[in-house]
Amino acid sequence: MTSEPVVVDFDDPIDARVRFPGLSGEIQGELVAVEIRPGEEFWIRVRVQMWKRWRTQLKVGAPSIEGIGPEAIEIWAPAQAVDVDSDVQPEVARMVREAEART
Repeated sequence: MTSEPVVVDFDDPIDARVRFPGLSGEIQGELVAVEIRPGEEFWIRVRVQMWKRWRTQLKVGAPSIEGIGPEAIEIWAPAQAVDVDSDVQPEVARMVREAEART
């Protein structure tokens, strides 16, 4: 393996759960990519939903309208913080092994 990280992007996102540090809970998301780092370390990129505050002003001098709504963002997490269902684990492992072999 080279000293540069290798990123495996998934064409079809895979349902995943991300555990937050400590005992902060977990959220549902989608596995988007795996980054294979030197020294057998893996980082996982997961797409998750978050709340985003927004504001708009229709014309100058008019009062602005505010709201809050869902938005998807992508976050990085260490491999041990991300779980996928057992039926897709072999497929994820196969794609990662293939990417490692290409390096």
